[in-house]
Amino acid sequence: MVLIVIGAVLLAIPGVIGLQAQVATPLAIIALTSGVGWLLLRMRHGPPPGSDDGNGAQL
Repeated sequence: MVLIVIGAVLLAIPGVIGLQAQVATPLAIIALTSGVGWLLLRMRHGPPPGSDDGNGAQL
């Protein structure tokens, strides 16, 4: 989440930390893609740990 915010700030106002747009834009794109990739990798596929294999259906 922090990388996404850093990337957005670098794209919107690169002069805040004293960078020129030619330097800040590639850094912002790298930060944004890394942040989104990190979020996607942390998505869980399947039930949470410790849960049973049932789907909650009762007969």
